[in-house]
Amino acid sequence: MPTPTLTIITPTIGRTSLATMLYALAPQLEDSDECLVLGDGPQPVAEQIVALFVSSMRAPVRYIEHALVQNWGNPQRNTAIRMAKGDLLVFIDDDDCPLSDGLSTIKRVGAEHPKRLLMFSMLHQGIRLPQTQEVVPGNISGQMFIAPNVPGRLGTWSDRYAADFDFIEGTMRHYAAEDLVWREEITTTQGFRGPG
Repeated sequence: MPTPTLTIITPTIGRTSLATMLYALAPQLEDSDECLVLGDGPQPVAEQIVALFVSSMRAPVRYIEHALVQNWGNPQRNTAIRMAKGDLLVFIDDDDCPLSDGLSTIKRVGAEHPKRLLMFSMLHQGIRLPQTQEVVPGNISGQMFIAPNVPGRLGTWSDRYAADFDFIEGTMRHYAAEDLVWREEITTTQGFRGPG
Protein backbone atom coordinates (compact mmCIF):
# COMPACT_ATOMS: atom_id res chain seq x y z
CA MET A 1 0.00 0.00 0.00
CA PRO A 2 1.51 3.41 -0.93
CA THR A 3 2.53 5.79 1.84
CA PRO A 4 -0.14 8.49 2.24
CA THR A 5 0.70 12.17 1.96
CA LEU A 6 -0.26 14.55 4.76
CA THR A 7 -1.80 17.99 5.06
CA ILE A 8 -1.01 19.48 8.45
CA ILE A 9 -3.48 22.22 9.40
CA THR A 10 -2.39 24.81 11.95
CA PRO A 11 -4.49 27.84 12.85
CA THR A 12 -2.49 30.51 14.67
CA ILE A 13 -2.92 33.64 16.75
CA GLY A 14 0.74 34.52 16.28
CA ARG A 15 2.14 32.83 19.38
CA THR A 16 5.92 32.50 19.32
CA SER A 17 5.44 28.80 20.06
CA LEU A 18 4.52 28.47 16.37
CA ALA A 19 8.25 28.59 15.56
CA THR A 20 8.99 25.77 18.02
CA MET A 21 6.17 23.68 16.59
CA LEU A 22 7.36 24.20 13.00
CA TYR A 23 10.98 23.33 13.83
CA ALA A 24 9.78 20.13 15.53
CA LEU A 25 7.71 19.34 12.44
CA ALA A 26 10.31 20.23 9.78
CA PRO A 27 12.52 17.10 9.82
CA GLN A 28 9.41 14.97 9.36
CA LEU A 29 7.90 16.78 6.36
CA GLU A 30 8.45 15.35 2.90
CA ASP A 31 8.09 17.34 -0.32
CA SER A 32 4.78 15.59 -1.00
CA ASP A 33 3.35 16.77 2.33
CA GLU A 34 2.10 20.26 3.11
CA CYS A 35 1.60 22.36 6.22
CA LEU A 36 -1.01 25.12 6.01
CA VAL A 37 -0.67 27.81 8.68
CA LEU A 38 -3.74 30.04 8.79
CA GLY A 39 -3.84 33.31 10.67
CA ASP A 40 -6.81 34.09 12.88
CA GLY A 41 -7.18 37.47 11.19
CA PRO A 42 -3.98 39.36 10.28
CA GLN A 43 -1.07 37.78 12.16
CA PRO A 44 2.14 39.56 11.10
CA VAL A 45 4.25 37.71 13.67
CA ALA A 46 3.04 34.33 12.39
CA GLU A 47 3.57 35.40 8.78
CA GLN A 48 7.14 36.41 9.61
CA ILE A 49 7.80 33.17 11.51
CA VAL A 50 6.62 31.10 8.52
CA ALA A 51 8.65 33.21 6.04
CA LEU A 52 11.84 32.79 8.09
CA PHE A 53 11.13 29.10 8.56
CA VAL A 54 10.56 28.45 4.85
CA SER A 55 13.67 30.40 3.81
CA SER A 56 15.89 28.52 6.27
CA MET A 57 14.35 25.04 6.18
CA ARG A 58 12.98 24.83 2.61
CA ALA A 59 9.96 22.97 3.96
CA PRO A 60 6.50 22.72 2.32
CA VAL A 61 4.86 25.21 4.69
CA ARG A 62 2.54 28.02 3.60
CA TYR A 63 1.05 30.95 5.50
CA ILE A 64 -2.51 31.99 4.62
CA GLU A 65 -4.10 35.07 6.14
CA HIS A 66 -7.72 34.41 7.00
CA ALA A 67 -9.98 37.46 7.06
CA LEU A 68 -12.30 36.17 9.76
CA VAL A 69 -11.15 36.78 13.32
CA GLN A 70 -12.51 34.28 15.79
CA ASN A 71 -11.03 32.52 18.77
CA TRP A 72 -10.09 28.86 18.49
CA GLY A 73 -9.28 28.96 14.72
CA ASN A 74 -12.27 26.92 13.60
CA PRO A 75 -13.15 28.87 10.41
CA GLN A 76 -9.46 28.65 9.53
CA ARG A 77 -9.53 24.86 9.85
CA ASN A 78 -12.59 24.63 7.60
CA THR A 79 -10.87 26.80 4.98
CA ALA A 80 -7.72 24.67 5.12
CA ILE A 81 -9.73 21.46 4.68
CA ARG A 82 -11.11 22.84 1.40
CA MET A 83 -7.55 23.69 0.25
CA ALA A 84 -5.88 20.47 1.41
CA LYS A 85 -4.12 18.26 -1.13
CA GLY A 86 -2.78 15.52 1.16
CA ASP A 87 -4.32 12.08 1.49
CA LEU A 88 -4.75 12.47 5.27
CA LEU A 89 -5.68 15.52 7.36
CA VAL A 90 -3.64 16.20 10.51
CA PHE A 91 -4.54 19.00 12.95
CA ILE A 92 -1.71 20.46 15.04
CA ASP A 93 -2.20 23.73 16.93
CA ASP A 94 0.44 26.45 17.11
CA ASP A 95 1.25 25.57 20.73
CA ASP A 96 1.42 21.79 20.28
CA CYS A 97 4.53 19.66 19.98
CA PRO A 98 4.57 16.86 17.40
CA LEU A 99 6.73 13.97 18.52
CA SER A 100 9.88 13.30 16.49
CA ASP A 101 8.29 10.20 14.92
CA GLY A 102 4.71 11.49 14.96
CA LEU A 103 4.24 11.98 11.22
CA SER A 104 6.03 8.76 10.27
CA THR A 105 3.75 6.90 12.70
CA ILE A 106 0.67 8.48 11.11
CA LYS A 107 1.89 7.57 7.62
CA ARG A 108 2.73 3.99 8.58
CA VAL A 109 -0.61 3.37 10.25
CA GLY A 110 -2.44 5.20 7.43
CA ALA A 111 -0.83 2.86 4.90
CA GLU A 112 -1.82 -0.16 7.02
CA HIS A 113 -5.44 1.06 7.25
CA PRO A 114 -6.24 2.91 4.01
CA LYS A 115 -9.47 4.90 3.82
CA ARG A 116 -10.11 4.47 7.54
CA LEU A 117 -10.30 6.96 10.40
CA LEU A 118 -7.44 6.91 12.90
CA MET A 119 -7.52 7.90 16.57
CA PHE A 120 -4.05 8.15 18.12
CA SER A 121 -3.10 8.93 21.72
CA MET A 122 -1.76 12.25 22.97
CA LEU A 123 -0.59 13.91 26.14
CA HIS A 124 -2.95 16.72 27.11
CA GLN A 125 -1.60 18.78 29.99
CA GLY A 126 0.27 15.72 31.18
CA ILE A 127 -2.74 13.38 30.95
CA ARG A 128 -2.79 10.60 28.37
CA LEU A 129 -5.85 10.60 26.14
CA PRO A 130 -7.98 8.75 25.31
CA GLN A 131 -8.67 7.15 28.63
CA THR A 132 -11.27 4.86 27.07
CA GLN A 133 -12.13 3.94 23.49
CA GLU A 134 -15.14 6.23 23.44
CA VAL A 135 -15.88 9.23 21.23
CA VAL A 136 -17.05 11.59 23.96
CA PRO A 137 -16.06 15.19 24.79
CA GLY A 138 -13.02 15.42 27.03
CA ASN A 139 -11.74 11.98 26.00
CA ILE A 140 -10.66 12.88 22.46
CA SER A 141 -9.16 15.88 20.72
CA GLY A 142 -8.67 17.13 17.18
CA GLN A 143 -4.91 16.50 17.39
CA MET A 144 -5.58 12.79 17.89
CA PHE A 145 -7.96 12.31 14.97
CA ILE A 146 -6.67 11.65 11.45
CA ALA A 147 -9.21 11.64 8.62
CA PRO A 148 -8.88 10.69 4.96
CA ASN A 149 -9.16 13.80 2.80
CA VAL A 150 -12.36 12.80 1.03
CA PRO A 151 -14.70 15.72 0.20
CA GLY A 152 -18.26 14.94 1.20
CA ARG A 153 -17.08 12.63 3.99
CA LEU A 154 -15.79 15.27 6.39
CA GLY A 155 -17.48 17.07 9.24
CA THR A 156 -17.26 20.79 9.96
CA TRP A 157 -15.48 22.64 12.74
CA SER A 158 -18.29 24.56 14.47
CA ASP A 159 -18.07 27.98 16.12
CA ARG A 160 -17.91 26.65 19.67
CA TYR A 161 -15.01 25.66 21.92
CA ALA A 162 -15.73 21.92 21.48
CA ALA A 163 -15.54 22.23 17.69
CA ASP A 164 -13.02 19.39 17.42
CA PHE A 165 -15.60 17.02 18.85
CA ASP A 166 -18.18 18.36 16.36
CA PHE A 167 -15.76 17.77 13.47
CA ILE A 168 -14.93 14.24 14.63
CA GLU A 169 -18.54 13.29 15.24
CA GLY A 170 -19.63 14.83 11.92
CA THR A 171 -16.91 12.96 10.02
CA MET A 172 -17.73 9.67 11.71
CA ARG A 173 -21.32 9.89 10.46
CA HIS A 174 -19.93 9.15 6.99
CA TYR A 175 -18.21 5.94 8.14
CA ALA A 176 -19.16 2.67 9.79
CA ALA A 177 -18.19 2.28 13.46
CA GLU A 178 -15.56 -0.33 12.55
CA ASP A 179 -13.84 2.19 10.26
CA LEU A 180 -12.39 3.97 13.31
CA VAL A 181 -9.00 2.51 14.25
CA TRP A 182 -7.84 3.19 17.83
CA ARG A 183 -4.07 3.37 18.32
CA GLU A 184 -1.87 3.51 21.42
CA GLU A 185 0.95 5.53 19.82
CA ILE A 186 1.33 9.11 21.03
CA THR A 187 1.92 11.47 18.09
CA THR A 188 1.51 14.89 19.75
CA THR A 189 1.73 16.59 23.11
CA GLN A 190 -0.55 19.53 23.81
CA GLY A 191 0.91 22.87 24.80
CA PHE A 192 4.42 24.25 25.04
CA ARG A 193 5.46 25.87 28.29
CA GLY A 194 7.72 28.43 26.65
CA PRO A 195 7.21 32.17 26.01
CA GLY A 196 4.30 33.41 23.94
